[in-house]
Amino acid sequence: MKKYLKIIALVLSLAMVIGIFAACSSKEPAKVDDNKTTEQPSNNKTDEPKGEDPKQEVKGEEKTWGNITVFIPEGMQLTGGSLIDKESKNDLSIQLTENLSHYYNVSIVEEETAINSVAGTKEINEGASDVSFTAGENTWTGVAYKYASTTDCFQVYSTINGKVVLITAGWNAYDSAETNAILASIKVAGE
Repeated sequence: MKKYLKIIALVLSLAMVIGIFAACSSKEPAKVDDNKTTEQPSNNKTDEPKGEDPKQEVKGEEKTWGNITVFIPEGMQLTGGSLIDKESKNDLSIQLTENLSHYYNVSIVEEETAINSVAGTKEINEGASDVSFTAGENTWTGVAYKYASTTDCFQVYSTINGKVVLITAGWNAYDSAETNAILASIKVAGE
């Protein structure tokens, strides 16, 4: 069983690294359906607040790609699809416009995939700790860790409208106002 989990962790890690490189080489984000500009309040409910003031408002707009609608903070861009399938309606990436390594990958996956991915992420990242927090109406569960001992990263999942949504984020704290605004806004199309 441990060998199986290690193989899954390595495959997922490789996919994440390839995704980072692909995101950095993308010249232009995929076209998305734009909705009206909104302000998304941040109401972080973590037990141990870290990072930005959770009461701070984050400005941006809501956008839809495929089966996912999400809040995009100002200065960030949405790229639809995944590294493997650029047309996938169940995957998208939100990246800082001037630094594509600052990202949130959002995917609709099977529950077993989310659980195994989080377990693999925890196993390969020394010092990774379990986290569980609420953003909007959803409870997110997963791990938070420091990349190269300094950079906040996390991977969490939640069930929204009967679908499991997995978030992998680099250069972002799980308890920041920006993260709360994004995670609280996620809507998933029904079947």
